[in-house]
Amino acid sequence: MAHCPEDKLTDLTALFAELRSWPGLKEKKTGIFYFKGKGFLHFHIKDGKRWADIREGNYWGSPLDLPFEPTPQYLDAFVTEVKRRFLLTGAQST
Repeated sequence: MAHCPEDKLTDLTALFAELRSWPGLKEKKTGIFYFKGKGFLHFHIKDGKRWADIREGNYWGSPLDLPFEPTPQYLDAFVTEVKRRFLLTGAQST
């Protein structure tokens, strides 16, 4: 399945700014992040729904929904889960 087009990620500017500050996390293209040379996080869209695939340790974890224009509370919960998975993937801290 193709990744989410960049024009469907414009509401995530603050999220991407935070992720870019995490040690060792590299953004190859807008919204496509790698850690230690392996894919870590990217987005998909289908039928008007958007979700993220996020690595959890050595494997891809369950997809995580991320609606368009998420509330600050939803975005905080999303970041908390991404951080949890990032640490499981071998990061020391954020």
